[in-house]
Amino acid sequence: MKNMQRKHLLMAVAVVALVAAGCVTDTGPAVEIIMDPDAPVTEAAGNYGVGSTWILDHTLNGEVVRFTSSIVERREDKGREVNVVADSIPVRDPGFPCDGANGSLWDVAEDGWIACTKDGKVLASDSPHHGRYNWPLEVGKSWRTEYFWTDNAIHPDWSGPSWEEWTVVAWEEVTVPAGTFTAYKVVRTKTRWETTSEDVAVNWYAPEIPATVKAVWHRGSKDGYGTAKHMWELVSIDLK
Repeated sequence: MKNMQRKHLLMAVAVVALVAAGCVTDTGPAVEIIMDPDAPVTEAAGNYGVGSTWILDHTLNGEVVRFTSSIVERREDKGREVNVVADSIPVRDPGFPCDGANGSLWDVAEDGWIACTKDGKVLASDSPHHGRYNWPLEVGKSWRTEYFWTDNAIHPDWSGPSWEEWTVVAWEEVTVPAGTFTAYKVVRTKTRWETTSEDVAVNWYAPEIPATVKAVWHRGSKDGYGTAKHMWELVSIDLK
């Protein structure tokens, strides 16, 4: 953990007013940062070895399905270490290029999504990766992730550069089927496309595991792929 002096400096640089513990700082119309002097700083993502397994509940538009994701291979791809993940059932996401995928690629160092795959073929990808996290993680930190979006399945002509902005807004308890964890709440605040109230992207990362225990992604109509409401919750995890 780093001390509060470093937190004060970071918040000043980010042009966010630092307030006493438990108070709320408003950084925009939809984002509030809740400071907590007991919140840790987590330096790096978890290192998940081959054989690591997650059991997750995926809720799509109110319908819940349980599935298993397992790391089946680690390899180098374009100069980065990548985990190859296999899913027990195909991805459900009608209208999106990842619908029907049975695997994915993840950046090892950043815990960032790289691609969805079907029988080894890439359906869609973000290069170098999606960038939902930026290490180290601590409350109040904000960043912009820039990547090249590629759609190989539905609208190849929609491929191109994109960006999103994220902020760690809180250190809070979150309850999922696997239990109750204290986690960083990481919220997407802006996107390259016009963000509306339909668009939601939130991740809860619990460093004690260390892993993401919950993720919510509501896709609005502005990105062109149609609306969908997704939620993933951790049921159990077995890390190698």
